[in-house]
Amino acid sequence: MSHDYTTMTSEELLDSYLLNLEVRESADRAVWAIKAELRDRMTREGATELPIRKHTVRLRQTVRYDNQRLSLVRELISPEDLEAAGAYIPEHTEVVPEKFNATRLKPFRKRGKDIADAIDRAKIVSDIRVTIEE
Repeated sequence: MSHDYTTMTSEELLDSYLLNLEVRESADRAVWAIKAELRDRMTREGATELPIRKHTVRLRQTVRYDNQRLSLVRELISPEDLEAAGAYIPEHTEVVPEKFNATRLKPFRKRGKDIADAIDRAKIVSDIRVTIEE
């Protein structure tokens, strides 16, 4: 619905503005609640994608890793191997804490269950989002 705001009085413009703000806030709350329900359902069902008509609902997670827990990986794989692969930066004189590159750690999972489990235990899921695409 299109409005000709040029013909409205200032009071009418303000009233329209406040009404539209209220409608938008209500719609935002509804969208948030719907996404939360979709996220909860998909999580319960173990789904990461739901194709519905011409849309795809995707469950996306932001993952970080706990460096202290990943230190077990350093005990299972030589720091030299990890460093050569770009998966690990050791603590050094510049007083920079050790750091792991989780993407580059992935190939080391093939070296056995203990290593894969150590990497999995360090995983921290910090954000789960729902996206709806056409």
